[in-house]
Amino acid sequence: MGRDAVAMPVAPNQARAKPARNEFEATLLEMLAREGPRSRADLARSVGITRATAGNVVARLLDEGIVRLGPNPGPDNARERTVGRPGELVALNPDFAHVIGVDAGIGFVLALRMDLAGEVKALERREIPLEDETPDALAELVVALIGEAARDAPPISGVSIAIPGIITRDGYVMRAPFLRWKDVPFRSLVADDLSAYGELTLVNDANALAMGEVIRGHVRPEDTNIFFSMDVGVGGSIIRDGALMDGQSGLAGEFGHIFIHPSFGGDAVRLEDLIGRHAVLQRHAALGGRARDLEALLAELDEGKAAAREVQKEWIDVMAHALSTITSVLNPGCIVFGGSMTAFLSRCMGELNTAYDSLLMHGTAKPRLILAESAEHSVARGCADLRRAAIFRP
Repeated sequence: MGRDAVAMPVAPNQARAKPARNEFEATLLEMLAREGPRSRADLARSVGITRATAGNVVARLLDEGIVRLGPNPGPDNARERTVGRPGELVALNPDFAHVIGVDAGIGFVLALRMDLAGEVKALERREIPLEDETPDALAELVVALIGEAARDAPPISGVSIAIPGIITRDGYVMRAPFLRWKDVPFRSLVADDLSAYGELTLVNDANALAMGEVIRGHVRPEDTNIFFSMDVGVGGSIIRDGALMDGQSGLAGEFGHIFIHPSFGGDAVRLEDLIGRHAVLQRHAALGGRARDLEALLAELDEGKAAAREVQKEWIDVMAHALSTITSVLNPGCIVFGGSMTAFLSRCMGELNTAYDSLLMHGTAKPRLILAESAEHSVARGCADLRRAAIFRP
């Protein structure tokens, strides 16, 4: 599991220069990103500074153009009127800069453009046969989709690309098993074509999912939080106090490589070889099902067809055993799921909870099981969130 983002120089004639923000400015911007427009008084109270200091900070951010003012329709308006001026809310300027996140997955590429307030403004997706997903072909498709997503956009202040593999600090994909890649210099394949879009980072897909959820405030950072990115493979991350726990050599959280001996028979195999998208479709076919893709399988599941229901029952059994093992080892406060297989998981969350409960040791504190925001697009959104965060706190 790759851990570190890899940065490249910014094209000087395209990207905005990043100011050297102080702590108050960064904190205010992050608060506006999480909570939406706020009055100067609320910002001062929340950050623990005087109104005068908050006013000075807001004035600097207004001069930069990263925030703007608007009328306050709520109760704060009345409070601010007591000091003799119309109430105004401070809000992020969503078009100050946009960012692009890319999920270069297994059999597809999804690129989305997000404004500074976190709203997705463009989304492009293309399928690519796995046998054609060579480094050069994937790089070409990634560049093309980023170009489409960036069309008619405000200045782009960075691109982050998620790869389902182990990424080194110098931009190599050291290993991506489902893509059959080893030691691929992927950054160098796209860097020149993407130089107009500012800073470029490569991240592991599960890490992008995890950090996006942290940045958006969907988990309590003081907890130990576990993240599953589930598509063909299964990636994972562990977050504690808002930071990745990556282990001695950066490979902690490879939950997809846990060995499972399913109770419905068969040899012990890796978790991702039982719960990944291709594995589920293959098992469905072995049970007599005819679904050619995940969407067709979900339709059969919704219709209550026997083969689909049996696949779901086995999937729940495997996931419950894996989650109970992880809970015993890491005692997490929250387990978050993202990726395409969340569409399958969402149809059996209640049954999974029941099976999971039955396997926990007495007295074990059960973590919350939740789906990531925009679960099926959560990796690309996480990539974009990482680039937004870099604008707020360079």
